[in-house]
Amino acid sequence: MYAFLLQEGPATGYRIAQAIGRPVGNVYKAVEALEAKGAVLSAQDADTRVTRAVPIAELLARLERKAAASRAAAAIALADLSSDAIDDRVYQIQSRDQLLERCRRMLAAAEQFVLTSACPAPLGALADDLVATAARGVAVGVKAFEPAALPGVELVIDPRGLSALTTGPGQWLYLTVDGREFVHALLSDDGTTLQNAVWSASPLMAWTFFTGISSDFVLAALRRALAAGASAGELRELSARMQRFESPTSVGKLALIRHYRTPGRAGRSGRTKEE
Repeated sequence: MYAFLLQEGPATGYRIAQAIGRPVGNVYKAVEALEAKGAVLSAQDADTRVTRAVPIAELLARLERKAAASRAAAAIALADLSSDAIDDRVYQIQSRDQLLERCRRMLAAAEQFVLTSACPAPLGALADDLVATAARGVAVGVKAFEPAALPGVELVIDPRGLSALTTGPGQWLYLTVDGREFVHALLSDDGTTLQNAVWSASPLMAWTFFTGISSDFVLAALRRALAAGASAGELRELSARMQRFESPTSVGKLALIRHYRTPGRAGRSGRTKEE
């Protein structure tokens, strides 16, 4: 019916029914339903009711605003249901798309710092998200294996370069956010297929993963600087920049302390001793 009105212009219910081969009574009910959705407008022309379609751009804009409002309301409602309980489990990620979506969600939630070691394919897929995260004032550090355009990001090129990929099992991605959660993934040689990947927000594992990635990131930066003949002053400046990624009051460190240094702390299953 909507398509007919778009093509033919304003029409009466009787004309619509004749054109699309539906009972008149059903057409009037459909017109009322479309009016309620904002898809058509009706007017009285003498004793006849005439209906016309709302332009596609106008209808789509209304539907997009309605969908956005519904998403916002759902997010608020679901946030109220979310639990702050510690989860020490390690979860398997099933596909490349799921991996990238999980990483984008992590980056969007980053508060203090992000560190990643990424091969070309996953880095290219997440480049815009990393730049957007840095633009929010989050410290973002990337260890890559070739130069990349990542404005606002602390980029360190692994001294081995792309040769590191030829001796590895595929293209990998290590991502840690705030020392609070991490992703560890391995993709195929061309980066199109997920071989294996896990995600966890376990306080102990997340902080341990972060310290490993942080140490590797700083070491790669220092090795490259030394190879380039950096002066003592340049090395001190580099070390000072790296401190942005080592906050002792990070979200992950505080979660670790709360989890293991408070009465009734949770064990491996996430249940407290009192439970």
